[in-house]
Amino acid sequence: MPPPGFAQASNFAGYIEPDSNASLMLTEISAPFSKLSASYQAAPMEKRGMILTASKSESLGNLLGLAIEFKQSMYGVNFNKYARLFGDENCCYLVLASVAEDTDPSIIKRLKEAMYSIAIDTTAKAPSLDEGLNFSISDGSILKKSRRLQNALIYKPLAASTDKPDKKTAVLVVAPSIAAIKIDNPAEFALVRLKNIETMTDLKVDSERDMVIDGLKGREIKATAKEIKTGEQSYVYQAMLFDTAGYYYIVQGLCPMDNKAAMDKEFAAITSTFKLKKATNSQ
Repeated sequence: MPPPGFAQASNFAGYIEPDSNASLMLTEISAPFSKLSASYQAAPMEKRGMILTASKSESLGNLLGLAIEFKQSMYGVNFNKYARLFGDENCCYLVLASVAEDTDPSIIKRLKEAMYSIAIDTTAKAPSLDEGLNFSISDGSILKKSRRLQNALIYKPLAASTDKPDKKTAVLVVAPSIAAIKIDNPAEFALVRLKNIETMTDLKVDSERDMVIDGLKGREIKATAKEIKTGEQSYVYQAMLFDTAGYYYIVQGLCPMDNKAAMDKEFAAITSTFKLKKATNSQ
């Protein structure tokens, strides 16, 4: 059941409390529980800017489970987050509550009660990858939607392995922001967002330009950067679209430099097909 006082979110699968921006997000993830639960341990979470404060095993029916609490700073705001992860070796379900650090305790209580009212029907037909999102975006000629991670759509070449992609594999991620934030300078915000890619270093911008897609003003940046893990140079593409309510949509593509020519066109072509499902932008 949704928390009392919360409304259906327009840009993700879940609920939001408009005054506080507290949210409850529900996500199905095509990944084994053993792998996903390992990523919610203290060390790997710290690498992603999350501080684990509590963790315990907690099953749901026949599904293995994990309940965690953690802290995370985003856009200059400190958040407390509460998550319940369930799954088996085929699929997982994530219930994630997010609140600002100074949120009224009564709101947190409502969120936790809703989290523990969750029932999962493992026999139900798998939803489409973009179900619950307020936008649509097409496949490319090379890159296809391969899976969804929370509210992010992940694109990979059709023939690429999801676990061990070959050297020339490109990856494209499309995701909405969860909460509305005040963005005074979209161009500067987009550049900072690009520089915050955790797996890359030595970023050098090749070009920047303003853009408009489906009535949304945006910013496109093309750059090169070095992969921290391998030391190899990569081509980086980013497009951000901003609505008038403070929400944004981000498209980020990565590929090896020897695949830049083909992927530059592919990234841009996919981005150009972005459309809002509802008229949330009043331009």
